[in-house]
Amino acid sequence: YSDSVVAVPNEGYKFIGWDDGNTENERSDIADADKTFTARFELIKYGTVNYKSDMGGTLEGVVVQTVEYGLYTSEVTAVPKEGYTFISWNDGVLTPTRSDIVNGNITYLAMFSNGVKIEYLTTDGGTIDGKSSQSLTYGQKSSEVTAVPSEGYAFVSWSDGLTDNPRRDTVKKNT
Repeated sequence: YSDSVVAVPNEGYKFIGWDDGNTENERSDIADADKTFTARFELIKYGTVNYKSDMGGTLEGVVVQTVEYGLYTSEVTAVPKEGYTFISWNDGVLTPTRSDIVNGNITYLAMFSNGVKIEYLTTDGGTIDGKSSQSLTYGQKSSEVTAVPSEGYAFVSWSDGLTDNPRRDTVKKNT
């Protein structure tokens, strides 16, 4: 056996294996003939991930992360300001907390809303008199709607159990 040899990468590189398929960076070999082994190194690639939020919220965690390709960022959480609700990230992720595999430079934007959309619907037995779809902000009151039963039907209640007819709703923050 030969003395052991260690393949040590320079800064910014990582050891990926020897040319004969051995993946251990330290090795010793039987010296039974002339042999040459070449250590292979690869440049470490880094990506920068920027996490941002629109005016409706803030972020908890490290918002700019430079991480080696293939590894995960640390978690970042989108936190809504008073009166706002987290909607999604610009890439469609619906959870406020995320960690991402890095494969390049990218920016993710947390999006918030200070409003909601209310829809008033009926079954086959009636119609809505008034604006059935309304976009409202927190604290705002909807315009009045009335459930109008078709002939042979009677209004019983709304799906949330309320029996007020007509009705108006005030948008309240989820707690």
